[in-house]
Amino acid sequence: MNLGTIKTFMGRLLSDTRSTRWTAAIKLDAINRAQDRFVLDTRCLKDVKLDSAVADTYEYDLPTDILHIERVVHKGLELIRKSKNYIDSQSSSDWSDDIGTPKYYYADLDPDNKYIRVYPIPQAGDAGANNIEIDYIKDPADLSADSDTPLNSHSLLAIYHPAIAYKAAYELLGMSVSAQNIEKMNRFDYEYNKLVDHCINTWKDNEESTPLRMAGGRYHHGVMR
Repeated sequence: MNLGTIKTFMGRLLSDTRSTRWTAAIKLDAINRAQDRFVLDTRCLKDVKLDSAVADTYEYDLPTDILHIERVVHKGLELIRKSKNYIDSQSSSDWSDDIGTPKYYYADLDPDNKYIRVYPIPQAGDAGANNIEIDYIKDPADLSADSDTPLNSHSLLAIYHPAIAYKAAYELLGMSVSAQNIEKMNRFDYEYNKLVDHCINTWKDNEESTPLRMAGGRYHHGVMR
């Protein structure tokens, strides 16, 4: 499915094929939110960013397409995520002066400046090329043109495209609760969760057996690993 066919399917679910009850803009916004929700619920789009720890440097940029951090690893050891307040409490003065091998990190996911700060501040023995690994859930590209394909156009995720329409339709019906709408919402929620469960279980089975590979033996990069 592409955005155009998702909108058509969603219009049929809502009995609003001509967008008389909800504008096209409202429907598009709901579709993009539903796509984000599906990725968060299934963690179906994953990627890894490698960075190099530098002595006396505690701030490292996050990927621009990050939706959620799975884990942060330094030299093979996973760092524990903490709040800035927690890290403040571990320091008797200014925590940004504390030095040593990093054990913790906190994240700032401000849309205009996404980064992590590690604590304590790494020193020369902690530095190295590509020794910081950030595993993260990718923020799928927003859909805008009818030809756009959901979930970053990954063909292996195509069978889950209807979930986006079900979730978006569910959200819009929730704006005006009625007995009729509740009945439809329950059905849409059931169909959505059925696809979520199928996606999670399918990729879990693949992770526990043989990793998916593309032609030529490369791992299928960017899809749930």
